[in-house]
Amino acid sequence: MRETLSMRVSNGSMLGLLVLVLAPTRELAIQIHHEAARFTVGSEESMGSLRTMCSYGGTDVLPDLERLQSPAEWPQVLVGTPGRMNLLLNRMPEGWLDQVDMLVLDEADRMLDMGFEEQIRTVITRLPVQRQTLFFTATWPKSVNLLAEEYLRQPVRLNIGQTSELNANRSVHQLVEVVSESSKLGRLQGLLAEHGYEGCRSPASKALVFVNTKKDAARLSEMLQAGGLEVDCIHGNRPQHERESVMAAFSAGRRKIMVATDLAGRGIDVKDVSLVVNYDMPTSTGQQCMEDYVHRIGRTGRMDIAGTAVTLFEPKIDVKVAHELVKVLQNAGQAVPAELAALDTGESVLNAAQKRGLEKSSKKRLWMGGKGNKGDECGRGKQGGKGSKGSKEGKGSRGSKGGQGSKGTKAS
Repeated sequence: MRETLSMRVSNGSMLGLLVLVLAPTRELAIQIHHEAARFTVGSEESMGSLRTMCSYGGTDVLPDLERLQSPAEWPQVLVGTPGRMNLLLNRMPEGWLDQVDMLVLDEADRMLDMGFEEQIRTVITRLPVQRQTLFFTATWPKSVNLLAEEYLRQPVRLNIGQTSELNANRSVHQLVEVVSESSKLGRLQGLLAEHGYEGCRSPASKALVFVNTKKDAARLSEMLQAGGLEVDCIHGNRPQHERESVMAAFSAGRRKIMVATDLAGRGIDVKDVSLVVNYDMPTSTGQQCMEDYVHRIGRTGRMDIAGTAVTLFEPKIDVKVAHELVKVLQNAGQAVPAELAALDTGESVLNAAQKRGLEKSSKKRLWMGGKGNKGDECGRGKQGGKGSKGSKEGKGSRGSKGGQGSKGTKAS
């Protein structure tokens, strides 16, 4: 990309937008923009008159529209989220994307998981046919493959790391503790104390705690603050300026503990995160749950610096993914606790019954108890065969280059 832009700078053809980058979340878009800004006017690695811009939801769109329609302020690189890009498409005059010769889709699989396929397709149809397209994706599901086949010509696929099966980063020491719901808070407080987070005293490194719902992120953060810890939280219900403030404080080390939903689960690169705690296992099931798990723990152990990931595994809720979690641990050469191995055996019996199409309610009651509680914000019942459907969680983050080998597709 840098060579392409350098050529355009040298021949004086920097007349408008040249590179469009789409990312699934606001936080990841901001991070990409900050990296791109290294090459802008006045930076140490400046490439002449190159200008960059970031546009995402939760902020006023009018300043973005004004800048995009001002020749003196035209960016050559625009980073944005799919929803905001579609808003710009509706408000900008025809032809403003005519000079784009490079499209980058970062965390393409996550964008499709979040339901952005229609928005992505709308953007692509407005771009010149002659362009270079880059897909960066941590997994290669059927949906990504179909999109690539439709819009890429003679693509070259580059695999980084082992991609034949799901693999966690071996620089991360994975620990799984089978606990009850009532003991989780106390165990989390104990883990933080064991790693040096006590009162106002904190180590140089940082800790990231994952929960599944926006409500739980706020609640858990408040309870840890009440215990004297310097902690903040990030989730989809917080205003955009607060989300940016929390991320900035955590990245800079002014806050050493952050509680987060999956907004921070993928793509976010924060230095010196030595501890990741899955206070909740991801709400998705099967392979998707393990992909989310691997991305979460990939927030530590980056650049071959060792990190620790501890998962608090509730058997009544999480038993359905015991088998998949055991496989991820084994593939990474990690120890499998006896309690988890026992749950794996029982889950295999349940899966066999389901495959035969047998009535499963009696077996589900055997493992999960009686009537279920209300589901969480991501749609998972807390326990039981009759757990009611929960409300839908807001769009969160994705993206990791940390745990699993990333995959990219490139086409001219």
